[in-house]
Amino acid sequence: MNRNVKRIAAAALAVIMVAGYAPSEFGSVMNFGTSITASAGSTADLKPNITDCDIYGDNEHLKNLGVHLSWPSGYSQVNASLVVLNTDIRSGGTALISLYSNSGTTNYEESLNYVKSRVAGTEEVSRSGIPGGEGSSTLMPGRSYDIGIDFDEGSISVNDSKKYYIYLWSSGGNRVYPDMLLAVVEAKPDGFFWYAVGKDSGEIDPDIKIRRTRKLALDAKDAVYTGKGYNGLSVSVNADEDEVPEIIYSGINGTDYPESSTAPVNVGDYSVSVSYPDTDSYKADSAYAEFSITKKALTVTADAVSKTYGENDPELTYTADGLAADDALTGSLAREAGENAGKYAISQGTLEAGDNYDLTFKGNDLTIDKAAVKVTAAAVSKTYGKDDPALTYTATGLVGDDELTGELTREAGENAGTYAIKQGTLSAGTNYTVDYTGAEFTINKAQITITADDKSSQYGDDVTELTYQIGGDIVEGDDLGITVTCDAEKTSGAGEYDITVDWNKNSNYDAEIVGGKYTVTKAPLAITAKGVDVAYDGLSHRINVDIGNSDAEVYYAEEELTAENYETAGSKTAPAYTDAGEHTVYFYVVSDNYEADPVSGSKVVNIRKISPEYSVGVNDEQVYNGKAQELIDSANTNDGTVVFSDSADGEYTETIPAETNAGTYSIWFKVIGDKNHLDSEPVLMQAKILKADPVVTTVPAAKELTADGKAQALVTEGATADGELVYAVSSDKDKAPADDAFGKAVPAGTEAGTYYVWYKVIGDANHNNSEPVSVEVKIAEAKANDSSSKNDSSSKNDSSSKNESSSKNDSSSKNDSSKANSSAAGTNNNSAGNPSTGAHAAGMGTLAIAAAAIIASKKKKGK
Repeated sequence: MNRNVKRIAAAALAVIMVAGYAPSEFGSVMNFGTSITASAGSTADLKPNITDCDIYGDNEHLKNLGVHLSWPSGYSQVNASLVVLNTDIRSGGTALISLYSNSGTTNYEESLNYVKSRVAGTEEVSRSGIPGGEGSSTLMPGRSYDIGIDFDEGSISVNDSKKYYIYLWSSGGNRVYPDMLLAVVEAKPDGFFWYAVGKDSGEIDPDIKIRRTRKLALDAKDAVYTGKGYNGLSVSVNADEDEVPEIIYSGINGTDYPESSTAPVNVGDYSVSVSYPDTDSYKADSAYAEFSITKKALTVTADAVSKTYGENDPELTYTADGLAADDALTGSLAREAGENAGKYAISQGTLEAGDNYDLTFKGNDLTIDKAAVKVTAAAVSKTYGKDDPALTYTATGLVGDDELTGELTREAGENAGTYAIKQGTLSAGTNYTVDYTGAEFTINKAQITITADDKSSQYGDDVTELTYQIGGDIVEGDDLGITVTCDAEKTSGAGEYDITVDWNKNSNYDAEIVGGKYTVTKAPLAITAKGVDVAYDGLSHRINVDIGNSDAEVYYAEEELTAENYETAGSKTAPAYTDAGEHTVYFYVVSDNYEADPVSGSKVVNIRKISPEYSVGVNDEQVYNGKAQELIDSANTNDGTVVFSDSADGEYTETIPAETNAGTYSIWFKVIGDKNHLDSEPVLMQAKILKADPVVTTVPAAKELTADGKAQALVTEGATADGELVYAVSSDKDKAPADDAFGKAVPAGTEAGTYYVWYKVIGDANHNNSEPVSVEVKIAEAKANDSSSKNDSSSKNDSSSKNESSSKNDSSSKNDSSKANSSAAGTNNNSAGNPSTGAHAAGMGTLAIAAAAIIASKKKKGK
């Protein structure tokens, strides 16, 4: 290895080994192994392999650590950027280092000690080994920094300081600055760097403080007043600390402003001093400057304002351009004096802005405009032929006691019509503009009335002469040409006729024409009216109204007639009446030419009722039939309604009375008269219903009997619904027994022989008694050899007969009950009577004894 190469290595070691810190303080050192060869002009990579080594400091920073070399004093600088350290030092191994030489290939092998980086600030440098100091700091990218060295309590002179060096390196490259106590560096992108201070030989005796030197720049520009604190100060410093400088302001050149940290506001001359204190990283520094705050330009422009003559002055206003936000002007503007219409200059008056402003005032005008007075002519008029009235007007807008002068005029003319009213000489003066509104002067037509006089005459008389009247003023010499006419004549009918007026319609007159009436009055007419009073005769009757030979018409109605309703309610034919009654008929007399007396009234048509005619017959030969039968045979009338009652004062109805049972009945009747007939008086009549002959519904029949020593019924039991069937026994077949011989029981016989059984009906309330009828019955003698048998048979027969009889009696009883109202057949017997109680009471025993007696008699006669 040649000498030059060795000197480069020695210089590098003097810097990088950094004051020979013992391993005991920083732990194991980092060993770099054998070197590699680098050709001249080429770049080699440093690829350290770290084994058994403790790394101090920020590993991220160590990754970017570069190797910085410098020549000893008097030697040229080596471009450190050609030698770089591989960024990956995280794995173990021996690092290889390659050095660069401008004179060809150089091989070098050395061991380098890396120790922990120091924090920027004061370093205590040991007096053994290679003297020097180290530290680290962060620079802001893109900014330049001053790095200075303070020697505390040292004996190094300025010249001696030339022997000291500052070394800096950062990732991405390195810098070497020999013979310098002050270095200017440019921060690289990562901003982290290391620095070291050393000496080419010997030891460093004093303590060394490595601090950055502040580069303080102060610029205080003059400013214009803004109403806020001065803001023209610009302070720049290269320090990265957050230290706030002390800034002190003070007035100069007569400006009263004591020292203060508050920036001045008002106009004046000022000084400012800025100072930073000493810190561990920076030296103290200060700066001084002077500045002025000048007046602000302010332009005040008066606003143009106006008012109308007679009004109060408006407020004098202005605009201010340049006034600070919180400042305000004081005082007010003024104007030239004067109140007539015209222009008056506006001046600044007492308006001011203060010492901080340079005020420029721009004036303007206050204009007093003419007041508008509105004059409105009043429309006036007169009547044709009259004098002109005064021309008047209304005026609005005059101020105070101001008045108009002059007068209005009108167009010439005196005939009826309209004429314009003009302003004429009317004036309000120079302070007004007159807004004139004209009107019309009207000459109205003269109002007159031409009235025709009313006239009259009676129907058939001569007409009266026509006349008229004039109301109103007629100008002398004017002609109206009035004529009056009417259509009424002597032969005209009664009524009103118009009287008409005509004239020449002179244009200066407005005539009201009032026509008259010519009245032809009606002639008097006496009216005679008669009514009617007759008995009902079936003819029609009317009232009579006599109107003589007039043209009058008569209207009739059954309601009162008046002038309002006679045409709608009345008829020209009088109503006719036929029916009985009192009929009031109203009349109303109408005539165009006659005045009826009376004109209305009423008369009565009275038709009286008459007695009715009628024919009523009764039934007196009806026979009971079990049904209701009318008692009246006929009841006829055309004059009303025949009604019936069971008593004279009882209730009458139109129903014809009917009865069912036989008997004699009293019947009252009368006629209720119709509208033309009176009611008749009640009349009594009698009607009859005769009893009917009874009917035997079951006729008693003879039995075939044989004597058996016992009593046997001789006939079967009969039946009737029309009364009671009774029996009797007789020996005479042609002559009935006496009434008291009859009884209800069926006769019985014991002995053999011939019997005559009589029976008849004792009629009920509606039936007659029947004539007796006989039945021949024989009881045969019993045979000797059949006696026992016959008797048995007879006994049985009797029992059977009794049973049968009993059954029939029951049946008959039931039939009687069920047929109580059935009709009876047979001939009438008005003389039939009822059987006696004794005969009805006769029983079976009596009949049997009688029969036995008859048989005994016959046997005797036979012997």
